[in-house]
Amino acid sequence: MRKRFIYKTALFLFIFFQASYIFLASPKPISSSLSSVSTTLSNPRLSYYAKVSGTHTAGASYIAIQSSGNPDNSTAHLFPTDTVNIGPNGGKTVGSITDSTHFALTSGITVGATDGDAIYSTQSGTLTAALTLTGTIPAGGGVIVIIPDAASGANDGAPDTSASYIDNGFDLNGMNGNNNSYVTCSGGTGASWGWKTASASATVTGIGDSSYTGHTVMCKSANAVTGGTITVSIGTGKGLVNPAPPTSSHTKGVVDPYTITVMSRNADDTEIENVQTKAAPIEGVLVSATVDETLAFKFEGVASAATNCGTGNAANVTTCDDGSCSSTVSTKIPWGTLDTTANGGVGNFRNAQHKLTVSTNASSGYSVTIAENDQMGKNGNTCTGTAPSTGEYTFVSGTCIRDTVCDGGCTESAEDDWETTTNYGLGISLSGTDAVFTYNVASGACTGTTQSDFCARQIADVTQGAETAYSIMTNAGPVSGSVAYVCYRIDVPETQPAAYYYNIVKYNVTPVF
Repeated sequence: MRKRFIYKTALFLFIFFQASYIFLASPKPISSSLSSVSTTLSNPRLSYYAKVSGTHTAGASYIAIQSSGNPDNSTAHLFPTDTVNIGPNGGKTVGSITDSTHFALTSGITVGATDGDAIYSTQSGTLTAALTLTGTIPAGGGVIVIIPDAASGANDGAPDTSASYIDNGFDLNGMNGNNNSYVTCSGGTGASWGWKTASASATVTGIGDSSYTGHTVMCKSANAVTGGTITVSIGTGKGLVNPAPPTSSHTKGVVDPYTITVMSRNADDTEIENVQTKAAPIEGVLVSATVDETLAFKFEGVASAATNCGTGNAANVTTCDDGSCSSTVSTKIPWGTLDTTANGGVGNFRNAQHKLTVSTNASSGYSVTIAENDQMGKNGNTCTGTAPSTGEYTFVSGTCIRDTVCDGGCTESAEDDWETTTNYGLGISLSGTDAVFTYNVASGACTGTTQSDFCARQIADVTQGAETAYSIMTNAGPVSGSVAYVCYRIDVPETQPAAYYYNIVKYNVTPVF
């Protein structure tokens, strides 16, 4: 009996100590319960990687690429304004794409490039991992994001490539180091993020014998993180370089999914758990369109009584061809028969108006000019010169309604007030935002600013007067539906010979692209 008791006691103690050892020696992992893990690339466009075809001497701006055996074998994923490196030449700008194997730079290369030299355009940005905790990461613990890397050259700032995307990855672009300004850690209930680091092509030990290799980004919290959403970003201020396409088994426009591992860690850097998610860089899409140069210009008739050039200068004549302006088509200023009645045009003012409308996408705007073929001649006779040779209406052998000189000395290039009915002739004023001058402007010889003032000019007589058409409406940029009014005025002396007088006025609009 005594031997049996000793035996049972020894067996009990052996089992007890074995169990105690296992219990005490085994770490107690804290399950952080990672959920809703996602990664986002601020720039999901794949980098471009091709090779030079043939020899290119210094100064060359027309670049040929090889058409096979490389990550990119055409210019399909190279766009205007992309920055490219060509052999030893860095920072060149793509000006245009010529065809599937040629592109043009905005300036020539400074050093020659040989056949097989690398041509690459780096696409970079931030990679952000967001993870939601339903458990706890203990104080001193943290989060690691493991980003796939290439077998070599994975931290030199150039895009990496491989035969398969499985062996390909992102380039850390020299952002490795402790207390890393390129790494941002935020969120998490109770978190106090301090330590943050990035390591190029590192190996991280997981649970058991598992290990993970890639660029590692780590954030540690001094306090326990008990929940919420944690966000970890790499690339702030510099950019994680996206891979170029694999040299085989890649189809343009189809995603190669790169695996990102997000891992929670204890204070002693042992793994709590990990979740894998995907990042999906893909070719960009060049959206291009050619916008035609556009110009729309029309002049329309205006009904009588319109006050676009002031309430004191209301129109007395309807300039719409139909006489009622149910249609605003206008091909004339129909003064009709001038007489001595109020606003009849003989010894008093008779007014009419045209409405001009311009739309254009010209980057430097537009200009509308006005000119006449001659002054108003009796039955269309020639009015030689710019002013009567005798009196108010005799031009050498012709009889004309002269161009006004206003109340002082207006010309086709200088305006003046015209408010005295004994100063005869034909002239114009303007109104509108784009008008070169307006009826109530106080500039030059014009002094009035009221609704009854009429600051006027002659119309340029380009044929008999050898004058130059001048701008009446202009803008230095694109416009849509810009409106100005040309306000015509006529006044003749009572001695003006009876007859039919006419001339032709021309508007000309010029866009400046």
